[in-house]
Amino acid sequence: MRPEQASTFIAQIEYAFSRHSSRVAFVEDNGDNVTYAAAYDRLRRLIPVFAELGVTKGTAVACLAANSANMYLAELAIAVLGGRYAGLHQLSSAQEHAAMCDDGEVSILLVDPHYADHAATVLEHMRGTPVVATLGHSALGVDVLGRAETAAPVATVAGVSTATQDDLHRVFYTGGTTGRAKGVEFTHHAVAHMNLNATRAWQMPAEPRYLATGPITHGSFLMLMPTLLSGGCVIFHKGFEPDRWLRTVEAERVNFAFVVPTMIYAALDSTVLSGVDLSSLETVAYGGSPMSPTRLAEGIERFGQVFTQFYGQTECLAQGTSLWREEHDPRKLPHLMGSCGRPMPGVTVDIVDANDEPVTDGSPGEIVIRTACTMRGYWGQPELTAETLRNGWLHTGDIAVRDDEGYYYIIDRKKDMIISGGFNVYPREVEDILTSHPAVASAAVFGVPHERWGEQVTAVVVVRRDAEVSEAELQGLVKLKKGSHYAPKSVTFVDDLPRTAVGKIDKQGLRRTYWAGTDRNVH
Repeated sequence: MRPEQASTFIAQIEYAFSRHSSRVAFVEDNGDNVTYAAAYDRLRRLIPVFAELGVTKGTAVACLAANSANMYLAELAIAVLGGRYAGLHQLSSAQEHAAMCDDGEVSILLVDPHYADHAATVLEHMRGTPVVATLGHSALGVDVLGRAETAAPVATVAGVSTATQDDLHRVFYTGGTTGRAKGVEFTHHAVAHMNLNATRAWQMPAEPRYLATGPITHGSFLMLMPTLLSGGCVIFHKGFEPDRWLRTVEAERVNFAFVVPTMIYAALDSTVLSGVDLSSLETVAYGGSPMSPTRLAEGIERFGQVFTQFYGQTECLAQGTSLWREEHDPRKLPHLMGSCGRPMPGVTVDIVDANDEPVTDGSPGEIVIRTACTMRGYWGQPELTAETLRNGWLHTGDIAVRDDEGYYYIIDRKKDMIISGGFNVYPREVEDILTSHPAVASAAVFGVPHERWGEQVTAVVVVRRDAEVSEAELQGLVKLKKGSHYAPKSVTFVDDLPRTAVGKIDKQGLRRTYWAGTDRNVH
């Protein structure tokens, strides 16, 4: 069986771990190696342990843990039994975790002992009373790893699984800072299709050595099974530290990584960058939020032509458009530095107006996507599901234009657009201008209520080490490039921008700070 023949998620699990037994599948955060054979043995022992705990088709399990082989193997064991899995980001609050578990009707809470105290607080806030299991010894619950050591392994993964293509595998929770968090539902079919498509869409190396530093509860999860299907190795970090990330690329000869733009910025600003050998890198896939074209060009100069961009959303498992390595050429193709590329293989993308009618090339509209990786819906939110998936398209809420070569350019999120004095101002465009200034490391732009203008353009800026720039200079730069209505009415300088749990700039948090005391709701 070849990887492309493993059309179901369960078949992919069987293929990956049984075929590459002698190779190293995982390098843990502490440096320990786990071979495919050892991982497969542990997986086959975890399956009866979770079955004994009551995991069967439709059982909801939430996991609070940092990146590790055991965390991922537990997820796979739950999938084999037909359970639906929700990863909880370890940096979110106990109240948020409790709300997600209650919303998803979680009956088993799986916890890394390191987070036992936090998990105890989560349980206090929950309406439900789930069974607690732990990845290691803890007084909090049942140690599934301890039980797995003495459990009789199942003969094969495929032989015991009753999961079907239409069963839910994962529920990704997004949002949660205002109102109800959204649980994004994915079937086995959607995840299996993404696993097969990823190698082509993201230009993964033939034998990946994948450095997973972002949380595998979120975007970094997407590259795990594609790496294992290729017989590659996943190198786990339990968090992102730019200096360590750079040194690990050198030490482990990493050839594949996934990053969000703020991680690239931090690596570029690291004092150890000039002293490490990054020649092993073949593909650095980035996505999750817009990248400054100026900083992207800087990254290409320092890292080489190794960047592949992908654009998509949680709701379609990041299957949307991609801008490949060869298209990242600031000298020959400078106009593409602001593009998110063209549709990925097997994905249909279009731009529509407010009436869901296609717009002409060069006209702004909302990106809509069709792919086999699209979510089944939002858990328990049928009206929101119907609105988002109307007319058979995933409506992204992202505003973009398409050029006559078929390249897409994200202007901004529909909800982030500022209306100031009757003009539509797209923050992304202002941020790109601000970060084009050699003194600016990063910037966030958003609207703040204003009696006269409706909203005023506001910028928060991080200045590079040992650099200086004034508010007036940045305002003048934007005015020169885009006009006075785009120029920020105020520029605040800070040491760092707030981040969400997955490393994106937290504009919701910034808005709350600047909108305090107004009579407007944060959008």
